[in-house]
Amino acid sequence: NFYIMKDAIKTLSVEEIQNIENVIGYTFNKKNLLAQAFIRSSFVNENKGFEDNEMLEFLGDRSLDMAVTKQLIDIYGEINDSCFKINNYTL
Repeated sequence: NFYIMKDAIKTLSVEEIQNIENVIGYTFNKKNLLAQAFIRSSFVNENKGFEDNEMLEFLGDRSLDMAVTKQLIDIYGEINDSCFKINNYTL
């Protein structure tokens, strides 16, 4: 039993999905998104019909940026321009 995104090409087995969920301690409602997370754009270029992980990676990066920014603001208070200056260089 596999989560298939295109005929006859295996992405992740049900057992692999369950193992990943056990390790991270989260059960996905949409198993296909977990399978998609492992599909690189180079694979998609050679195997049409799949969706790569780039949009998921982008959303994950933005979510992580937002969470870290919130933590920094909670710890250090409001952020102003001086927070982005290191050795007279502005980031």
